[in-house]
This record gives sequence, C-alpha cells and structure tokens, in this order.
Amino acid sequence: MGVFGKLFSAKEGSPEEKLRRIITYIPENYKTHRQYPSAIEYLDNREFALAAESLVDLADESGHYFSQSFWKELSEVFNLFKLFTLETYCHKKIEETTTAVNYQIPFGWVTEKIGSNVYSEHIAEIIKEEWGDERYKKDGIDRILKQDGIYFKRSGTSGTLYIVKGDKLLEVYSELEMKKYALYFSSLKNWSYPVNRRISVEEKSTIKMEIKEWSEIKNIPFSFDDDEEK
Repeated sequence: MGVFGKLFSAKEGSPEEKLRRIITYIPENYKTHRQYPSAIEYLDNREFALAAESLVDLADESGHYFSQSFWKELSEVFNLFKLFTLETYCHKKIEETTTAVNYQIPFGWVTEKIGSNVYSEHIAEIIKEEWGDERYKKDGIDRILKQDGIYFKRSGTSGTLYIVKGDKLLEVYSELEMKKYALYFSSLKNWSYPVNRRISVEEKSTIKMEIKEWSEIKNIPFSFDDDEEK
C-alpha cells in the first residue's frame, strides 16, 4: 500500500496518522538520509515514539529549517506518549525556525540557508505534482502559502479565492454575477492543502466572516450561495 496509501487508513488525529502525513510530505532529497527509512520501519512496526524521534534526528542532522507545522505535529505525537522533554524541544524548534527565517514555512517545505539572507526551498514532490495544474502556477500558489491571509485571483469573469491558515489552504471558486462575485460556499467540504481534510462548521463560519470583512476592506463585492438559500 505504501506510506501515502496508509495515510488515509490511519485514524485521523492518531500518532500513526500524524507520522504518516509528516513522512509523506518530506522533500525527496531528505529521503536518502539514514533516518528516513528508520522512521518508516519504526512506524510500520507501530513504534510511534521511535519513529517520531527518527524524524527529529533527520531534521536536526540536516541543519536545515523544517516547517513550524512539522515540529508542531511531532510535538503532538510526543505529548500523546507523555514524552514532555521532546515535546518541549519541538516547541523550541518552532521558535528558533520562526526567528531564523521570519516567516511561516509551508508544510512539506524545508528551507536551507545558502548565504547571508539567501535561502533555498526544498518542496515535497507530492506538492509539486499538485501544483502541476496551470492555474496553481499562474496564481503563484508557492508564494501565497508563505503568508496567512486571503488572496483573490481573477481569470476573466471568474476567479479563485484562496484562504491560507497556518499549514492549510482553502480554495473557493467564484463567478461574476450582477457586479458581484458569487462564491460557491455551500458545497465547500474540505481543505485542499496539504491533504483533503474535512473543514469544520466552526472553521467555515469563521472564514465566511473573515471573507466578508476582507471584501469590504478591498472593495471587492462577494455574495455567498448559502446566504441565498436561506
């Protein structure tokens, strides 16, 4: 089945699911590191804490900046096993990473410092495959993911609204109708990045409010199809 296939069979929120997600989104050039196959072996043997420790060693030995979300996911695994020293270490790495690069590194990315204020990004192949879509290339999704916020990319009389929150991306399709962009919001079920995870009712309600506030500031009129249904 492979690591990626098992990702979707593991219980959501479980140590196994978190670890398979992390491993799936490791950029390719780090998969030759000795700790990578060790992490997979420990994971397949259900030795989850050891798999998590291998991933910590992988990141540390590379000397590069793994995403804050990478460390957050690992901290949650260590917390579940009451390995509080390692959990604290992961939180420390989040602070160090943010201070060093001064931005939120998207999940599945690793930043390498190659000179004074010069950085190179290593991106997981699975993400690049998702970006094979011409729309993603045209809309500059790689730049959008670096900063939380709302972004609207027009294409003729239609457009896509991108909402970035931490390591998650939401896409809402829209079409121009009667001088307003109609958002197809009611059918929205999942986050689109890094994996199709269910969006909660609370998240959806909050995002809707944020879109309304943002549209007023930007003076871009939107209408919501679920408002029209009521």
